[in-house]
Amino acid sequence: MITGFSKFPGQRGPQHESYEEKYERRCEKHESLLQRNNRTTCRLKGKEAKEPAQSPRQKEFFRRRNLTTEELGRTKMMLPPGKKGTLFPVNCSDSLGEIPPQTYLNYLSDIQSIGIINTFFVFQEIIQLSNYLNEALHRELALKQKMVILQELLAMLLEAAEKSWKGQFNEDKLKCRLSMLENQLQICTQNYSKRGLKRVLLEMEDQKQNYEQKVKESLQKLLEEKTQAQKQFQNAQRALTVAADDCSLWKDQLDNFKKDWSQLTDQHSEAKNKLHVLENKLQWSDIQNSQLQQALKDMENERANLYSRIDNLQEEKILIMKYLDEVEGKESSA
Repeated sequence: MITGFSKFPGQRGPQHESYEEKYERRCEKHESLLQRNNRTTCRLKGKEAKEPAQSPRQKEFFRRRNLTTEELGRTKMMLPPGKKGTLFPVNCSDSLGEIPPQTYLNYLSDIQSIGIINTFFVFQEIIQLSNYLNEALHRELALKQKMVILQELLAMLLEAAEKSWKGQFNEDKLKCRLSMLENQLQICTQNYSKRGLKRVLLEMEDQKQNYEQKVKESLQKLLEEKTQAQKQFQNAQRALTVAADDCSLWKDQLDNFKKDWSQLTDQHSEAKNKLHVLENKLQWSDIQNSQLQQALKDMENERANLYSRIDNLQEEKILIMKYLDEVEGKESSA
């Protein structure tokens, strides 16, 4: 028997306690601590730690992981109460001999119904996954469009920042120049007297008049150059209009030439066809001529044969007549 004692002064256990009782008490305390919602001994009892915020992706991941357990729970709920424990037997080979045929058939039908339900849930999950993929693609396209818009905005912001920086730089330069001129003016007013200032002002007015005269002369030159440029521009426009008219005329002539060329090509093709027909006719006439010549030669040969035959017949006739005359002379003498 082991007597327990507590290390902490505020948590004192019973003085006479066995080792088994102490072990059971500690296990119960550990289970109660595990069942509490994020409580520790160093925190207050009324305070509970807030659950960490989960992103939508983490929620979807945990929901998909819990989908199989939910499907098993649904299949168990769909089965009748007496058959929930006999869905998956531990040792099928040992229990097949003891199961009656009707219960075995019922068991097979239950397995088939479970397979159909599982296939239905798998098909439903595939459809849901395809919807998630389409939604992800849509979100990806939206993000790409947003990225393009953000890049354009960034380019515009950089351009505006550069322009503003240049404007500020020019403004600072002008301010520095004005401050320098003010300082120079103050120094001049301090160094020179009134007469000197009047003389300087007169010199500045003379310089101003000279500058104005030079500016007027330069402006007059610029105006003359402008008028000359306008005249040249007008001449160029006229030349351009003339060239455009010539171009239109040449285009019309080109169109006419194209039409004539097409007509000539058609006529050439027709002449070629006619020439081909005439060549065919000439060949046919040559063939007929050769046939007629051959027939003429045959007829001449036949004529020659007939003439020779006539000559032979005449000779035979003469011989026969002589023979007949001899026969008649013999008969008359007899």
